Amino acid sequence: MRSYIHKPLAYRINILVARLCFRGIYFPQMGFLAWLKVLAENGQTIGDIVKECFSEWFSGMGKQPVRSVPAQSSGD
Repeated sequence: MRSYIHKPLAYRINILVARLCFRGIYFPQMGFLAWLKVLAENGQTIGDIVKECFSEWFSGMGKQPVRSVPAQSSGD
C-alpha cells in the first residue's frame, strides 16, 4: 500500500477494501477474532487512511459551498 501513497485517497480506499475482500474470499476468516487479527495486521494502513480522510474533511469545512445560479431566460 505504500507504493500507492501518491494516488488519490478514494483510489487507496478502494485498493484496501479490495485487498481485505480478497483475503476474506481466498483465505476465509472463520470467526470474529480472525477478522480482528486481519484488521490489526492492516492497522497502520487503515489508520493512515482514516487520518487522511479526517484531515481532508476538516480542511474542507471552512470553505463555502459553490451554489449554482439559475439560468435566466433570454426573452419571452
